[in-house]
Amino acid sequence: KISKLSSEQVEQLFEALIEENEIFDAVLNSLKMAFIVCDENFLVFKVNKAAERMLSFVQRISEMRGQEISVWDLIGEKEIADFIKTTHQKGQTNVCREFTVATAGGSIKFFVVTIMPLVRKKKVEGNIISVDDVTESRRQEVLIRRMEKLEDLTTLAANVAHEIKNPLAGLSIHIQLLQKSIA
Repeated sequence: KISKLSSEQVEQLFEALIEENEIFDAVLNSLKMAFIVCDENFLVFKVNKAAERMLSFVQRISEMRGQEISVWDLIGEKEIADFIKTTHQKGQTNVCREFTVATAGGSIKFFVVTIMPLVRKKKVEGNIISVDDVTESRRQEVLIRRMEKLEDLTTLAANVAHEIKNPLAGLSIHIQLLQKSIA
């Protein structure tokens, strides 16, 4: 059908495709979760900004244009890179694992890495690696556990105080009666 289109129509078609691609890139780069899109051999062909922020890449994305680089060679965090490589070697799909990563500043981050198949036209044509930073939710869980332990401790202290108070109340009454008897 392209041969039947005028040059203006072809130009409009390309502009529409470019606009659609730019929207796709904007959406992908606006996501909080990191995404790395790879072919079936885990060669990287698309990375969003969150992936660049979260993962310590050994090379800048802008520098790798035109290069074929395996995702495990791109990611600086050895444990995550090894997980992805092992998953590829075993031919696994739909796998997920949590990682604890120490940052350069000394803080600890928790990442959930998920590898899913990229399906196009009912055929697996690659892989999508998503990385979610779950550090804040882990901190919330720790805080909730601490609050629950504090609540348990408070309940225990109240029960102990109640158990001590009962015999003391009886002793107090008897002391008062003795004082009245002596007086």
